[in-house]
Amino acid sequence: DRKYSAADIENYRLSAAGDPSVDKNLYGNTDAYDFLLNGNSPITKHNLSASGGTDMVQYYTGLNYLYQQDNWSSQHLNRYGVVTKVDITPTDKTKFTVSLNGWNEQLQAPSSTGVAMYNNSQRWMPMDPAVYTNGLYAAGVNDIVLQDLNSKGNRFKDENQLMTQLSLEQQIFKGLKVKGVFAYDWT
Repeated sequence: DRKYSAADIENYRLSAAGDPSVDKNLYGNTDAYDFLLNGNSPITKHNLSASGGTDMVQYYTGLNYLYQQDNWSSQHLNRYGVVTKVDITPTDKTKFTVSLNGWNEQLQAPSSTGVAMYNNSQRWMPMDPAVYTNGLYAAGVNDIVLQDLNSKGNRFKDENQLMTQLSLEQQIFKGLKVKGVFAYDWT
């Protein structure tokens, strides 16, 4: 339990008001959410596609890229993807289709999950400084939160996935078609 004198309370009030005469190392005024969270979390997405064909062969190919920054400054995601589909119609009653959908996803994140970071930031003592006036991170109750935030990329995930599908559709007679599908996913 902390005990505060009337002078301590006045110094905290002055610190919160921005008075430069108060020692910020002794009388901190830290809003954990403002300090820990990014003001925004930008997402950048780019797509490029091409499609075309003839009466017998139609194709579609799409390439995409996604960058997403997280609320925590030390976390971000990169994702690269490709989608391809080719339809081949050798006769008016037969259709063969090949589809590929794949991506590579790279996640860099602190060792703790976002839930743990939020939980720890709720325990932040607002009267403790986050950073001392000399630029060093403050020690104390808030160490866990600061260690999580600054463990830039202790959790790294590099994941690939490729989903394939082949299908053959054959019209037996008007109103009746048979279709066979084979699919395999590599993860």
